[in-house]
Amino acid sequence: DKGYVRLISWFAEWLAKPLVKAALLATPTLAKRLPPETPIVLVPGILEKQVQLNPLPSDGSPVHFLYSGSLDVERGIPLLLEYLETSSLPSNAVFEITGQGRFGGRLTQLMDRRPGQIIYHGSVSSKMLTEIRSRCHFGLNLQSSCNPISEVTYPSKTFDYLNAGLRVISTRAAGVDAVLGEAAHYLEDETPEALAHAVEREVSMKCATEENGLAALKINYSIEGTVKRIKAMLSLDFRHHSA
Repeated sequence: DKGYVRLISWFAEWLAKPLVKAALLATPTLAKRLPPETPIVLVPGILEKQVQLNPLPSDGSPVHFLYSGSLDVERGIPLLLEYLETSSLPSNAVFEITGQGRFGGRLTQLMDRRPGQIIYHGSVSSKMLTEIRSRCHFGLNLQSSCNPISEVTYPSKTFDYLNAGLRVISTRAAGVDAVLGEAAHYLEDETPEALAHAVEREVSMKCATEENGLAALKINYSIEGTVKRIKAMLSLDFRHHSA
């Protein structure tokens, strides 16, 4: 927000803050805007309890990486483009991209330069997206931590990836590491070099998402786990909590 809109938003939040006795938050970064004693429950997404990670190739077949979502600066598409345009990509890595945005033209050019290794699908149907996800092994979440959107929104695609059986490679923007913990791999920093290192690590199978990390995530963010956490918060005596 800018100008008067930002001022009005700030004023409305300031007026409402004393009325907040507890909160359901979509992202842990929002907790910084509440008094520290405020009871909160994180609900960034729902994880299906029966989800299983797609098997990694064991016969030398390509490892597929998927980027899905808006092709914009906020979601980190410039980082992916810089990596794809300037790096020496592993020969057994395939990158599939779905979504629309102003960077679509550059992705089309990259697909022409690296046929078979970079596949830009554009906007796809739900059925086609399910098919694409079923052959992929890793989902890329490259949301930028320096963009203001990361202070107020959580990248739901991380749960979409996991529910589709994909391992997650992510930046730490929007508190993703506080939510996913050991169930994801994180870039050391938001640079093409760090992304290249992460891709090379996964392609060489030197690192794998811990199954126990995913198991812990299911406990917290399944429908049953989420309802349990909300019920626990609602059972509190809010007369003893000042917001």
